[in-house]
Amino acid sequence: MELRTLIEKCKNNDRKAQFELYDREYKALMRIAYRYHPNEEDAAEVVNIAFFKILTNLDKFNPEYSFSGWSKRILTNVIIDEFRKNKKFDDQISAEDSAMEVFIDNNSVEQALEEEEVDLILSQIPDNERLVFNLYEMEGYSHKEIAAQLGVSERSTKRYLAKAKLNLKEIVSRALKVERVAI
Repeated sequence: MELRTLIEKCKNNDRKAQFELYDREYKALMRIAYRYHPNEEDAAEVVNIAFFKILTNLDKFNPEYSFSGWSKRILTNVIIDEFRKNKKFDDQISAEDSAMEVFIDNNSVEQALEEEEVDLILSQIPDNERLVFNLYEMEGYSHKEIAAQLGVSERSTKRYLAKAKLNLKEIVSRALKVERVAI
């Protein structure tokens, strides 16, 4: 069924159409949710919350834009809301953290790895760092946008990103050493 027709049927509470739309978007939404929640149940929970919001806000969708992009944005906002509600971000910055920001380059770790490997590695860093890393590197949010969404300073988001990159480099470095020893 064509997407526009499907959306119109969903607006009229057609359950089959809603299920078909859910089925179409599920994999893409779960892929994003896994970046933030390595646990399948938690990822599925945020996808379901997001899909409910998608269905209840279909009147706000502009068909001139990508439906997938719109639904992914809703999911990302649900994830941010959840983190803001459940996690406390430390907005204090130490001199050590400030110095660390200067030494972290902007090379994207995920370019050299398979998506599954990236997800596994990301699951090993603290939630706050993973959230900021994903929003900045994967979703393309600016530090200003992330700071506004999380209620922290831009400097704090930069610090979380720098710490995430440092942790990711250490994890990848350890994994490469183990791989070299095994060979």
